[in-house]
Amino acid sequence: MYNFDYSKLPIKNIQKIFPIAGGYVNLSFSVDASNKKYFLKLQPNTKSNFFDYELSSLKELTDKNIPVPQIINKGELDNNSFLLLEFIENGHAYPESYRKLGKIVANMHKNINSLNLFGFSHNFNGGTIEFTNKWTSSWGDLFIKSRMDKLCSEIYKKRLFSISDLLLYEDIRKIMLKSLYYHQSSPSLLHGDLWKGNILFQKNGDPILCDPVCLYGDREFDIGYTLALEKFPLDFYQEYNNIYPLCVGYEKRIEFYKLYVFMIHLFAIGTDFYDKVKDTMYNILGSVAK
Repeated sequence: MYNFDYSKLPIKNIQKIFPIAGGYVNLSFSVDASNKKYFLKLQPNTKSNFFDYELSSLKELTDKNIPVPQIINKGELDNNSFLLLEFIENGHAYPESYRKLGKIVANMHKNINSLNLFGFSHNFNGGTIEFTNKWTSSWGDLFIKSRMDKLCSEIYKKRLFSISDLLLYEDIRKIMLKSLYYHQSSPSLLHGDLWKGNILFQKNGDPILCDPVCLYGDREFDIGYTLALEKFPLDFYQEYNNIYPLCVGYEKRIEFYKLYVFMIHLFAIGTDFYDKVKDTMYNILGSVAK
C-alpha cells in the first residue's frame, strides 16, 4: 500500500495501522503499537525535508507554550517522507473550550518577532504551490506580492480566472496595498491555517492546535481564516478581544484574508470556490465605496 514498508518506522511492536480522513495534501494514519498510539503523516514520492516546515512550526509553537501535538520522529522511507506525532484522542468541545481557544490564540499572537520582521525560517509548501516566507519589513510585500500575486497567476494558468477576473484582482490589489500601508501591522506568530479542521479538543475539552504552517505576520490573517470556511463560536472572538483587542478597521481588512483562503481553495480544489472568490472581491470593492 503506497509502496511503504511500515515495519521500518521507528516504532516497536506495531500492531495496526488505520487510514484517517484528512486534507488534500498528505495521507494520514493512526498507528497502534503495544504501548502507545501514534499519528502518522505521509507524503508519497518526496524527500525527508518535505515536512521541515511543519516540524519548524510545531517547534516554534512548542517553544512559546502553545499546545500542539508532540513530535516523535520524521524521516524518509521507501521514497516517502513521513512525520510521526503523538496521537490526540479527539474529545468534545465544552462551553468553555472555545473561550480557552480564544485565549490560546491571543497569547500566541502576542509573540512578536524580535527583529520586527515578517516571514519565517521556511517557505510555505502546500504540495501543489509554494510561497516564499523570506524575511521582510513589509507585511504588504509578504502577503500581497509573495502570496496573493502568485496565487492569482497560478489560478489564471489553470484557467480558473478569466482576463476580466485578473483586471478585477488588480483593482483589489491596489485597495489592499493602500490599506495595509496605512495599517500598522505587527509581526505576530501565526498558526497560518487556523480553521476548525485544525483544532482538536481533548477529552477534557482543552484545545490543541494541529497542522500549523507558521509565519510571523499580521494577526488579522489568522482571524480571517477562522471566519472564512466555518466561523468559530462567538465565545472565541469575545475571549480573544478581551485579551488582545483587534485594531480599528479590522472588519474591512479581514476580507483580504478571507479572499486569500478562498483563492487557495479555488486553486487546490476547483470551481466550487469561484463564487466565494468573486463575492469577496466585490465585498472589498464595496467597502471602499462606503
